[in-house]
Amino acid sequence: MLELLSKFYFILPLTLLLVTIGLAVRGSKKLRHGVECTGTITEFYRSTNSRGQGTIAPMISYTIHGYTNEFVGNCYWTSMRVGNKIKLLYDESDPSKVSIKAALYMAPMISGILTAFFTLPIIIFAVLKFNGIDVF
Repeated sequence: MLELLSKFYFILPLTLLLVTIGLAVRGSKKLRHGVECTGTITEFYRSTNSRGQGTIAPMISYTIHGYTNEFVGNCYWTSMRVGNKIKLLYDESDPSKVSIKAALYMAPMISGILTAFFTLPIIIFAVLKFNGIDVF
């Protein structure tokens, strides 16, 4: 059982690290190549899955080159209200590809914190083992 747990504790942080790197790379590309614009929250989209769990996402309207578009945002904060202005980044070659700018920072930060949380016990056990202290 302990061996299975140790494998889990090795695989989980590694997986989270890869996810964090992927999110950071994707976000940095959008930050470097995206064009910033401002959108307005027009309403909130609410949905419920088959288990009865609900999600809320903002419907955001934005105007680029005189054309108004709408999309459902991929993140929600309780401070969001209808009428709030929000910074967006869009792909100039395809203005329908738009992201909430703050979400590009938040996703890698959250997965990075989780990676650190699950990596810390590994580091502690490794240091103890290196110093000759047998934990189990």
